[in-house]
Amino acid sequence: EINQMYDVAPMISSGINAEYGDSPYQPFFQKLNTAYVSLVKSGNKVIELDASCDWCIGDICCAKTDQDHFIRGKITSITSQTALILNIDQGREFQVQKSDLKVLIEDFSVSRVPKLALPCRLFDLTPVDQDGFTVEHKKKVRKFFINRIKKLKVQCYAMVKEVRDPETGTWPVDMILVNPGNGIRERVSDELVKLGVAQFKTDKVPAPVGVYKQVELGPLDRRGKTRHVSSDCTIYFAPDSMRLDQERLSAQLQSFRGCQATVDWKVGSACVVKSESWFCRGLVTHLNGPKMLEVLMVDSGIITNTHVKDTYPILLCPDIPALAVPLKLAHIQPAWHCSDGVNWGQPAQTYLYELIVNEKSQIDVVTKTTNSYTVTMTLSDNRDVGSSMVEKGFAVSLHPQTLGGIQMLKTPSTVAGSPILTSPAPSLSQLSLSGPPSLSFSPQIPGSPVRSGSVSPTSHTSSSQIIAGTLSPNNISI
Repeated sequence: EINQMYDVAPMISSGINAEYGDSPYQPFFQKLNTAYVSLVKSGNKVIELDASCDWCIGDICCAKTDQDHFIRGKITSITSQTALILNIDQGREFQVQKSDLKVLIEDFSVSRVPKLALPCRLFDLTPVDQDGFTVEHKKKVRKFFINRIKKLKVQCYAMVKEVRDPETGTWPVDMILVNPGNGIRERVSDELVKLGVAQFKTDKVPAPVGVYKQVELGPLDRRGKTRHVSSDCTIYFAPDSMRLDQERLSAQLQSFRGCQATVDWKVGSACVVKSESWFCRGLVTHLNGPKMLEVLMVDSGIITNTHVKDTYPILLCPDIPALAVPLKLAHIQPAWHCSDGVNWGQPAQTYLYELIVNEKSQIDVVTKTTNSYTVTMTLSDNRDVGSSMVEKGFAVSLHPQTLGGIQMLKTPSTVAGSPILTSPAPSLSQLSLSGPPSLSFSPQIPGSPVRSGSVSPTSHTSSSQIIAGTLSPNNISI
């Protein structure tokens, strides 16, 4: 599948003889060789071609090498005496006598056991010479792999980058080598460019675009933990019911091996981000210049700035939805306005973060919007999170009381001795207050410097109820 990483086993061969000891398919190769040695010794005619037939180019057969080792092969060229065979399980070509070609019995047919060697090419490289890769280039590539795989015992991973070429049957891939001893990773394309055997294509690779599907919260998704609280007090909630998805994703991320390329990043590009020693799924939310990206980690809700060298173009496990579900608290709004509109402010975010992150909680969905759910949230000690925000003065309830024809908003506490003024404010004509307005004032914001002047409600207004808006009626002293 495109953009999927696979653990692969390049087979190193000496001459025409594959060194199968390095291959995970060694038992199959041994079984094939043992079976045909026995069939040949017994003179079994089942492996001999019918006298009325002849071998043709493209035929799949079993062939004996000059070391008396039987392999599965495909005929690529043929004469009256010899045939050129491509080993379909190892990838090398060699010449054999036509008399050493045997019929491939059903137990070892490609319908029973598919070809084990898949032709691949590095998707981002081209030859340095106009005529293609030379014999000398191929020797350097072979020496590179022998050194890494046989001597250093590295693990090899390949990521399929594009659909298979219909003409050649070749898969365009990116390849990573990982040394299990010290964890050092090498990207094969980078190393071959350093060796001078290839050069990078000039075109940038398009980044994968995709959106991780959102969890559809149901009755079984009410309990869980909060992973993060953003600056606008959006809560990123992980339902307990998704624990198996979390374990499956963790296994994929632990085995992930980064594949780099020159990428044409765009907002909305899917990616995997390296954060210290672990990897996270993400979506690009902003381009901060040619080398830096702003990325939303879809499984935690955290937004991070990352360098392009630590960002890998892959839509990883698209079948697993984003594990952090964005939520908004119902029935409350911020306690004040800023110049750029409604803003909860840093103190509110900090309080909410410390109150709920990593705490067991239960939610009840009130409404669902395009990008999030509106919910009520209750902690394990039965505290309502929205009420706690109101009690601390960071929020006001959206369910007003009516007193003397004036809308009043419940705010059980005040900050620095001054009541919190809320907005949006009704117009003076809507308030129907007697007396001309004489002064405008601004609310005092929690955590901000004390502003000149204060408001002291008098008459029928209590400390827990304050008129909404900006006004100066006769019954309030300034």
